Amino acid sequence: MLLPCALLLWTLFLAPVALAQTVQTPCANTSSCVFRNKPGALLDAYATAEATAGYLYVFNATSAPANGAVTAGIASGNYEQCLYVPANTSLGIAVTGTPPLQFSAGITAVFSSTACGTLTAANAYFISGRTP
Repeated sequence: MLLPCALLLWTLFLAPVALAQTVQTPCANTSSCVFRNKPGALLDAYATAEATAGYLYVFNATSAPANGAVTAGIASGNYEQCLYVPANTSLGIAVTGTPPLQFSAGITAVFSSTACGTLTAANAYFISGRTP
């Protein structure tokens, strides 16, 4: 009896996640990268800074917002993640566990030269992310 229950749980919950195809979206020498232009989930995102440090934002949006004040949160247009990336370093966000981070509008990463809360788009050497 235990085996059929375990098989049912695997089929309903784990198999779709474990076997799902992921999409890698790389963007080079840019300030922003659209990982997904519709609602979805994020598995990981990272940026490589050049000689100047910056911040990797991940927005719940289908495009990068204008420079200026930005709001943290899960609502459409807000940033859900903001991570400091030191100069000449690659750093990122990896989502472990299930489910991955969910976004209701889309997923766009932006590299900024200013701290979380104030966006000033700046080119990163590389921005990349994976979505299921």
